[in-house]
Amino acid sequence: TTTSSATTTSTTTTTTTTTATPSASASSYPTCGQKVKNVPGDYSTIQEAVNMASAGDTIRVGAGTYTLSGSFNDGVNLKSGICFEGAGTNQTIITVPKRWGIYVANASYIIIKNLTVKNSGHLITSSFGGSDGGGIGIFYSNNIKIESCRLTGNRQNNGGGLGINSSQDIYVTSCLIDGNYAKNLGGGVSVGGSNVTFTNVTLADNSASYTGYGITQTVGGVYFVGGPFTIKNSILWNNSGVNVYGSPGAASFTINYSDVGNWSGDIGNISLDPKFVSATDYSLQSTSPAINTGDPSILDSDGSRSDMGAYPFTGTTAPADTTAPTISNVQAGSITQTTVSLNWTTKSKLPPYLSEISLILSIEPLSSLIFCFSSSVKPS
Repeated sequence: TTTSSATTTSTTTTTTTTTATPSASASSYPTCGQKVKNVPGDYSTIQEAVNMASAGDTIRVGAGTYTLSGSFNDGVNLKSGICFEGAGTNQTIITVPKRWGIYVANASYIIIKNLTVKNSGHLITSSFGGSDGGGIGIFYSNNIKIESCRLTGNRQNNGGGLGINSSQDIYVTSCLIDGNYAKNLGGGVSVGGSNVTFTNVTLADNSASYTGYGITQTVGGVYFVGGPFTIKNSILWNNSGVNVYGSPGAASFTINYSDVGNWSGDIGNISLDPKFVSATDYSLQSTSPAINTGDPSILDSDGSRSDMGAYPFTGTTAPADTTAPTISNVQAGSITQTTVSLNWTTKSKLPPYLSEISLILSIEPLSSLIFCFSSSVKPS
């Protein structure tokens, strides 16, 4: 047995827990909110509630910071067929300083939602390699959903925030993965031999240390080998070295409608400062280029085109700058019977939203004759 402590908003409880029972198989996702086991209401520790749960149960962890002792059997070891949910990312915080914050192995059909895993994980310093996933580690599992969670301040040899190995149908949605560290690869996330989909994920300010064997920059963002790995409607920004790296010849990935620093390709992607509200608030400012630029087939709750990142913008966007650029020194480049080519200079760059301009020309000496036409222009 090992000792763990759970500090909630009202009480601090110290008790003894037992190792998780083997995970039974499940054939479908649970419905969160049915058959609820409350922590600390019904059970004094998280692991006790998990051990007593059956497929279809919800483990609902109340508001508070739950700091576990960190010995090997005293993390959060989930089993098949359960919903494991908190009261919200700013309310339910799990910390396991010496091992995975949440551990999933040989399990299926699990939902993890509405919580934060913080300052968890451990580093093995003796050699390259070691364990994956400081915040959440998923191994030899399938059909796992992680929704509306935050993984922050965690550390591990690979995948400081999240590590996924030899697993299939893993879905990460509306999550923030920030400020994590990997000694080797994937400061935010590492994926090996797994089928993974990220949707509306913000992965920022993570870091890693390793370079070598053809890796010339640290991989502070996402490192993966195998696949397929799909990223959409997401933001990967300001991670050390590179934001995303697939092992050459051994990676299958697609990135669409996302904002990825120093990266281009696929469909609908941008590489522009997402304009977070602050260094600690990853919501979007009203002028963010990530607003209304996500997958057009997906709508946000306000009915507008989807945004990129974990936190859709809910305010009012800044009005577009419709001030016309100042144009001067207009000169004829060439004149034929059917076309007139003009050259001009501007005192300011054309705004990025401007794809067409209209020019009204007064032709001397026929000053009363006015031509109006449109021309496609690329901002420069």
